[in-house]
Parts: sequence; C-alpha cells; structure tokens
Amino acid sequence: DEVVIYGNLTKYGSTYEFAQNNQLVSLVRPQASQDPVINAEDVELAYDATSGEIAFTIDNPVEGYNVTVATPDVDWISDVAVSADANVITFTTTVNEGTEAREGHITINYGGTTVEARKVVKVTQGINENIQPVAVDGSYVKVTSTDDITDGQYLIVYEGNDTHDAVAFNGGLETLDAANNTIAITIENGEIAASEATQAAEFTINVDEGTIKSASGLYIGKNANSNGLDANATTQYTNTFAISNDEAVITASGNCTLRYNYASDQLRFRYYKTGQQAIQLYKLVENFVPTVTIGAAEWATYVAVDNVEFPEGVTAYIPVQVNEGQTAIMIQSVSAVKKGEPVILNGEAGTYDLSIAETEPAEVENIFEVSDGTDVSDGTFYMLSYKNEKVGFRKVQEEVTIPAGKPYIVIVNAAKEFIPFGGGEATGIESFETVGFDVNAPIYDMQGRQVQKLQKGIFIQNGKKLIVK
Repeated sequence: DEVVIYGNLTKYGSTYEFAQNNQLVSLVRPQASQDPVINAEDVELAYDATSGEIAFTIDNPVEGYNVTVATPDVDWISDVAVSADANVITFTTTVNEGTEAREGHITINYGGTTVEARKVVKVTQGINENIQPVAVDGSYVKVTSTDDITDGQYLIVYEGNDTHDAVAFNGGLETLDAANNTIAITIENGEIAASEATQAAEFTINVDEGTIKSASGLYIGKNANSNGLDANATTQYTNTFAISNDEAVITASGNCTLRYNYASDQLRFRYYKTGQQAIQLYKLVENFVPTVTIGAAEWATYVAVDNVEFPEGVTAYIPVQVNEGQTAIMIQSVSAVKKGEPVILNGEAGTYDLSIAETEPAEVENIFEVSDGTDVSDGTFYMLSYKNEKVGFRKVQEEVTIPAGKPYIVIVNAAKEFIPFGGGEATGIESFETVGFDVNAPIYDMQGRQVQKLQKGIFIQNGKKLIVK
C-alpha cells in the first residue's frame, strides 16, 4: 500500500516518526523492512537437573544469518550448543548442592558478520528442599596449629583491626571471585557462633586431597602464579594448609596464597602473589552432650571434657591426699568439676549423659595427674583398682606406660602395692581390676606364648611391656 506523509519524517530503529500539524505521530514501517527479533523464555530447572533446553524463534529472519551462543556467566552451565534441525539450544548443568537457588545467563546472538539481534535468557536452578541444613548448635573455633587442620567445615576469616570489621569469605556465592564476597561475623573468645548465615558461607576442607569446596558447590584454587581465584564445580583445585606465625597459610598449586584485600573497592578474599591481609581458619565444632561409661566393676575414672555436672545415680570423687602413714587415700565427693579435671566415678554399669555446668565449678584439691602417653612408671605411680571388696589405688609396675588420658597418683616411697580409700563408699566389690589397665588380661612371653605363672623376665600384658624382677 502507498502511504503519503506530509511533515517531517525521522527514523528510530524499526519505526518512523513524523510531525504533522505540530502533533507527533508514529508509523511502523512495512513488515518486510523490520529487524530480526529473537524470542525465548527464561528457564527454571530442578536442583538435580543435569541438562536443559531453550526453545527459540526468530522473527524477520535474514538469509545467511546464524544463531550463536556466548559463554555462560557461571561455571555450572557448560556444553551450550545450537541444535542443527530445530530451534533449540541445549546445555549441561551440575546438580545444585548448595543451600540457595542459583541463576546464570545464556546469551543468544543472531546475525552475519555482525550481531543484529541479541537475547539474554536467565537459567534458574532450585534447591533440594529435603536437605536444607538445620542450624547447628555449636561454634567455629580458631585453628592455632597445623596439626589441628583436619577434614571438616570451616569459615575462612579476616579478623579485622581498628578500622576494618571482621568478615568471613562467603562460600554461598555463585561467583566467588568478586568484590564484597564476605559476610559480617562476630568473634568472641576465639569463637564464632554457628548460625544459618555462617552455615551458608562455609567451606569444606579435605586435607588429604587438598581441596576447598564452597557451600555453593565450587572447588577453589589458583593454578597460575597470578592474582585471582579459580572456581569450578568439577575441577578439584589443590591447596596446602598450615598455621604459621599465628595465621592460616593456604597456598594454591600456582604458589599464590589465599588472603584478604580490604581496599575500599575490593573487600574480597582471593589468591594473591604478595601482600594483602592475613586470614584465619575457624573450624565448626558442634555442641555435644558429654557422656561417661561405667563398666561392670561399677567404678571408673573420667577426665572432664567441659565444665560438667554429674547425673543422679553417679557419684563423683576426687582424691585429695594420702594419709600420713600412706595406708589410705582420702577422697572427697563433688557434684561438678571444671574442664580437664580428673575424677573417680561410682555407679551402676551403663552409659550416662552429663550436663554442662551453668556456673563455674569450685576449685578443689586434687592429687590426680593425667598421663600424656609418654609417662613411664618408676614405681611411684598408682591407678584406680579394687581388691577384696575395697576400692583404692594399685601400684603400676615399673617401665609400664600409662595410656594417654588416664588419671594416676604419684606416691613416693610407698611400700604397699595396694592403698585403699580412707573415705567414700567402697561396697559391693567382688573382683579386682585396674581401670584403664586390666590386670587379669592374658600375659605373653617375648615369643608370643601365653604364660600362666610369672617368673623373672620380660612379658607383654595389655600390649605393654611387663618386667618381673
């Protein structure tokens, strides 16, 4: 059809505008002259999807023009391809193991030597509702020794200074190497309280494999000796871990170290060749209910793992002194003890839950010592025993190593092999046993033959050397 226009005509993209009688009017140019347009909808995927498709159409196609796709902006989308026989784009995804939905973008281009039309499609992947984390009742404890870096969940932390707040690397991000890749944290007494926010920002460290994996499902590292951070859902970048000069040293395979940059336009964790701020590792330690097991003998020793109170049915004693003639050991009952305090327990056989003491237990006299695994008896060490319906302490033979964590008493110049309690209950005892060292265990000679009667020589009992003089 012929169109006659009176006035000033101006072309804007696909339309012409003209002014007639001082009034602006728009006129769409004929269909045959319109530019190409890509039509495609955003895509939503389930958390466990490993592939996806984008259906598209082209309005106003041009002979010789082709559809191409740009590299996605996230690592979890890959292998993007245009189908040869249908208007479909296919791609591969990884399973979303994170705790938040994630999104990425695929850009579709259409043209010849130049791009004449472009469409950005958003791809969203949901989360597994069945495995959402429950807030942990625990805290992240600062790691102060290389030996304490073990497999587990960690916060990677910058502890702050007078002008910069403490922050943790946000492992929940889909794009980890970005400015402001942090969450705010509060550090009290070397610990960070666990919360939903900290769980979402955690990193999982596998020491043997040297991997660090974010909560969003990405392994991190840096293969080149240059500033930056590599992140990928399938490539397991390697790192080494150490504590040196009171800071965590995480070194990538390219020899850069993970640090924190607090420049105002950065505020980011990433790998750096030199400089930047020291970081720390804080490991998740879940709060637990301490327990203690009392065997059939109805007596046991225990070293408190926290400030604890003892339940009904369990009586706790502390040895306070050896009497003047070294014929009895005086004990005192207690209802609660401080962390690290060794005690004697009495109760029916079973496993008991202990309570964390709400207030600090009182200081007590305690002549117990706790073996570090290197102590070797010189004939003055005594361990909890019972004999002939009496409970007390029995002398440990010389050259016998007391297992680590086991309490014992040192009594110098004591002639007796067995010293009973001079206080506390000691009834219902029918046999003889040393707690932590079974005196009734089989005894073997150095050739591995079990012996029934001891003579002078060297024997093995409880896996320890036994010398008879």
